Amino acid sequence: MESIESGSQSKNWIEQFYNFPPLFTLQPNPSSRKRQFEVWTKLLQTHCSKSNQFIITRTEALFTNNEISRDLSEEFITELFSYLIDNDHGVPSKGGGSPKPKSKEEKHLSGQGVDSLIFWFIPRERWYERLYEYAKTNGLQKGGIATAFEILEDQAFTGMDERVLTILLNGMMSTRKCEVMLANDGITIDGVKFF
Repeated sequence: MESIESGSQSKNWIEQFYNFPPLFTLQPNPSSRKRQFEVWTKLLQTHCSKSNQFIITRTEALFTNNEISRDLSEEFITELFSYLIDNDHGVPSKGGGSPKPKSKEEKHLSGQGVDSLIFWFIPRERWYERLYEYAKTNGLQKGGIATAFEILEDQAFTGMDERVLTILLNGMMSTRKCEVMLANDGITIDGVKFF
């Protein structure tokens, strides 16, 4: 898989694929479809990282290319969202997605019923590293406490909201790198204790 690089080379790569009409048509061949979704993942990563965009919706502007009069179908978006979820590039931003399939023959799509995704334009593990680096830089890695507001004000987390931060902190808690203290409502983060 060709990697996207910065500068004009990146722009040429994006233009080359983004203006290729078959990219907007769900490919029937499984290996072609996998490659197509890999390209869409790279396009989304480039698009979202430039603007620190963490949420992708079904009406994402990138899903319509007026220059070539193409847009992604609902079926395509569902399949793409399923690919992103199944390959740990995103998680549903609300709820858990679709119900279980009715029969063994029926294909279960993890993106079915999902209107928006929290999209990891860099891998979650790198976000964990950034959060722990924030803790070390601020002298918090040995039991220090920070509020969600303080963390989200840091330049490294520009564009991130508390929903995204919560998912990341829950992942870090499973590796015992932090503990999240919740407010009385059981949802709002009162503080984060780093270890």
